[in-house]
Amino acid sequence: MDNFKEGDSLEYHPIGRLSSPLLQRQESPRQGSLSDVTAELHLYGGANFEPALEGLIEFERVWLIFHFDRNDTWNPKVRPPAGTKIGVFASRSPYRPNGIGMSCVRLEKIEGRVLTFSGIDLLDGTPVLDIKPYLPYADAFPDSRTGWTASDNHTWDIDWSEKAQQQLNFLCDQGMQSLEPFANSQLRDNPPDEKRKRIHVLSESRYAICYRTWILEYRLTDSTVTIEQIYSGYTPQTLLDGMDPYEDKELHQLYNQAFT
Repeated sequence: MDNFKEGDSLEYHPIGRLSSPLLQRQESPRQGSLSDVTAELHLYGGANFEPALEGLIEFERVWLIFHFDRNDTWNPKVRPPAGTKIGVFASRSPYRPNGIGMSCVRLEKIEGRVLTFSGIDLLDGTPVLDIKPYLPYADAFPDSRTGWTASDNHTWDIDWSEKAQQQLNFLCDQGMQSLEPFANSQLRDNPPDEKRKRIHVLSESRYAICYRTWILEYRLTDSTVTIEQIYSGYTPQTLLDGMDPYEDKELHQLYNQAFT
C-alpha cells in the first residue's frame, strides 16, 4: 500500500534562515552563478545541527534547498526572459506548486552554526530546508540539452566610467558594499529588460536602473554596459520633508554635497 495518497500533505521545518544583502525581488540575479553576493546562513540552535556539519567544509560548493517564502500562489505557465510562455516545470520560476527552490553556491567558511556563501541569489530571510554537497561527477552534465535556454546565455561586460567609479567608491566607504554586486548581477543579463527589472528607458541605448533609493544611469554599446553615473532617487524636497523610512537620507545629503 502506498504511504502517500493524492491530496496528502507533508510538513517540513526550516533548518535556518539566510542573512543576505538582497532585500527585494528585483535585486536577485537570475542565477547565483551570475552573482558576486555573499550571504550567511544562520542555523537554528537547539536542534543538534553542529555535528551535522562535520565534513562539509571540504566541499567547494553546496546545494541550498529553500522555500520561496515571498510567494503564496503558483502559475502553471510562466514567461521566462526568452519571452514565450512555458510550463513552470520547464523553468526555475519561484511560482511553483510547492515553492521549493534550489541554488548551487560556493561555501566560503563555517563558524559554529553560521555558514558563509558566495554566489547567492536568495533574498534576506529566506528559510533554508536542507544543505547537500555539490558533486561534479554526479551533478554536472555539460553536454545535456538545455531547452529554451540554449539561445539565452549571452552575458554583457560591465564597465564603470571614471565618474561612476568615484561615486561607487564613496558609497562603498559609507557601507553600501552591496551596490556593485547588484549592478553586476542585474546588468550582466538582458540589461534593457524593463519588464522584469526596475529599468527606465532614457533614450536609445541609454537606461537607468533603480537600487532601493538610488539610480544608476548606463548605456549599451556592442556587448558592454557602461555605468555612467549614480544619483539620488530623492528630490531636494523629499530630502527635507522630515520622513526617512529607509533611514538613509543623511547619506544622500552627504553624497549630494560631494558630487553636485
